Amino acid sequence: MANKITRPRIYIWDRYFLKQDLSLVLERNESPYRRLSVTIIISSGKPFVVTREDNETLTLQGAILGPNVERTNIYAEDSDLTIIDAFITTTAYKDLMQCVGPNDTRELSPNELSKTQELCRQSFFKELSIGAALTLFNAVVYSLCDPNISTPALDPRVENIIDIVERSRADELTISTLAEKVNLSESRLRSLFKRDMHCTLSQYIRSVSFWKSIPLLAQGMNFTEVAHESGFHDLAHYSRTVSEAMGASPSNIRKQLDIFF
Repeated sequence: MANKITRPRIYIWDRYFLKQDLSLVLERNESPYRRLSVTIIISSGKPFVVTREDNETLTLQGAILGPNVERTNIYAEDSDLTIIDAFITTTAYKDLMQCVGPNDTRELSPNELSKTQELCRQSFFKELSIGAALTLFNAVVYSLCDPNISTPALDPRVENIIDIVERSRADELTISTLAEKVNLSESRLRSLFKRDMHCTLSQYIRSVSFWKSIPLLAQGMNFTEVAHESGFHDLAHYSRTVSEAMGASPSNIRKQLDIFF
């Protein structure tokens, strides 16, 4: 058997990723962040510790985190972590929402843990191709949920807003202009969007704009160029959004990870 990985690896596709990490220390007491995604964390080694918003500390081998869970402290040492993250616009996110609620952290059941650990354990001794990593991503996701269960339909006006955001740069979007396009007041649009999407419209726009920037980074653009092309006001605004979405600054992500697009 090959040697275990020695450096964290992340495989990134269109708005979802799989990360392998031996250990993880996240300390964000002063600046907790919330991600518009469903995240699965599986340990094939020692348990990891998660601090919830109510300051309850959970010691876990596997967990699923719903969208907008406040991420403050996660500690794992020699845990052989597999972290799977599906952004709010993906099919995997919609399917996983049958397994967890917004703002919720749920421990995997013994049966779920057994299935997912078996899938993940061997990957730490292999040099995964991007295709093999995608196979692992889908195997873990659909060991937990049923793809045949349909998700509730969105309000047509929310669907319209989602389409507009996809087709627009961040600097072209304001709540007032979006509200006009769907014949709603700003307050009514904010309320309707949060009801259906479990997040604010402003947070959604920022997060979608961040994910639009990923292909530009993969092409080799520097951070300043990416921020401009994605419609962010400046590099500082882009960096704050990356930190909000990923829990680390762009430069730290590139320094600390082997990244495969």
